[in-house]
Amino acid sequence: KESSAASDVYKRQHINPSDLTLNAKPWSIPANNRLRYIDNVLDIDDFILSNEGQSVTVSNKKPNVTKDHLGIDFKGFKLSSILSYLNPDEVLAKGELNGEVVLEEPFGQSGLLADLSIQRFRVMDVDLNTLTLKANSSGGDKYNLDMLVNGGAVNLQLKGDYLAKTTGAELDLNLVIKEFKMKALEGFSQEQIKNASGSFKGNICLLYTSDAADDSLR
Repeated sequence: KESSAASDVYKRQHINPSDLTLNAKPWSIPANNRLRYIDNVLDIDDFILSNEGQSVTVSNKKPNVTKDHLGIDFKGFKLSSILSYLNPDEVLAKGELNGEVVLEEPFGQSGLLADLSIQRFRVMDVDLNTLTLKANSSGGDKYNLDMLVNGGAVNLQLKGDYLAKTTGAELDLNLVIKEFKMKALEGFSQEQIKNASGSFKGNICLLYTSDAADDSLR
């Protein structure tokens, strides 16, 4: 429901536990779940979705985060649970997701905190084995990002800095491709490329600035 007061915007959402279905399977959620939004502030209670050992918890009250935030915790979450719903004809990715991701200041200078892992990770039936993502604050509005994919057909690392700004963001990232097997490229191309062999490696630097004076990608 929404208030009619001109001074703020107020919204409240509640999910009826008896009506919660995801990918044609029933999920559970506490009966007193609630999500409220007022003047760019979120207030979330008991927003915990669960099904057969997997769960997703949405909260704005994580004890170690001092800024306004939106946090999502995953436990044993199967990527196919949501991706097969979005694309029922083909499962684009599989794997088990665990960890947390936090968006700080979601309505302002947004920053990212993360400690995630995906085990038994497959994309378009290409075995990527494991993906890990770590992001943390290095002070002020600057964040460090480190993503690693290894143990499968592709081994790479994306690492660098992210600066949160009200006008956008500044990125300074380095992508190190340690090994990219051509067989993986076959799978990603959905057989547009065939009979590939060998592998390639290399580095890619990504610099991005977005503001009124400069909007560039190098």
